[in-house]
This record gives sequence, structure tokens and C-alpha cells, in this order.
Amino acid sequence: MDYQLLAWNRTKNYRCQPCGKAGLKPLVDFDSNWICNGEGCGKPIEIEMTHKRYRPRWANRVKAEDLVPNDELAFETEGSAFAYVLESNDVAGKQDKWYVARQGHRGLQVDRNHFYYRFI
Repeated sequence: MDYQLLAWNRTKNYRCQPCGKAGLKPLVDFDSNWICNGEGCGKPIEIEMTHKRYRPRWANRVKAEDLVPNDELAFETEGSAFAYVLESNDVAGKQDKWYVARQGHRGLQVDRNHFYYRFI
């Protein structure tokens, strides 16, 4: 399954499920601020990712330790303007390590110290 996403723009739609706030957010803000700035909200926000052939999908930002088997992750590949959906698979007997699988690419290790975009 190869979900090629449209190239990232300078801004993305975002929404906050708890308070209903929505709008556009500059991409540079996503890595530093994934919290809703609605009045007293402070909950994590979700961003919209546009698929080339399918409907737009929403993603949230999660720590590697919060991943579960079969989560779909959106990655931007180095040297490419596209992101690909990956399925995460836990390594048997190793709770602290994750590997992601993509058509033609195997054995990419998920870094526990990073955040990832997970489709909802």
C-alpha cells in the first residue's frame, strides 16, 4: 500500500476536538507547538494531510512510546516532497523497539526519542 501524500504546504489545517477550535497553522509551529491555544484548552491538536487519490486524513503527533501495532505513520522521506504511510510492527520480545515497514523498505527503526505523525 503506497499512500503518497501531496507535498507539504507552508500551512496546514488544524483542529482541536475538545474545544472545536480550527484554523491554519504555519508548519514551522508544528514541531514546537502541538497544543491548542484556545481559551484555557491546552489539548493536543490534529493536522490535516491531503492524499493524492483519497480524502484528506487527520493526523496527530505522538511519542514513539505511544505507538501500537498497525498504527499508520506519515513520514516525509529524505530528498522527496512526499510522505508515505508506514505500518508499525513491534519486534517480538522487545517492547522498547519498533520497526516500520513500507513497500520496498524494511527494517527502519523508530527512534524512541522522537515524535511521529500518526493517522487517526
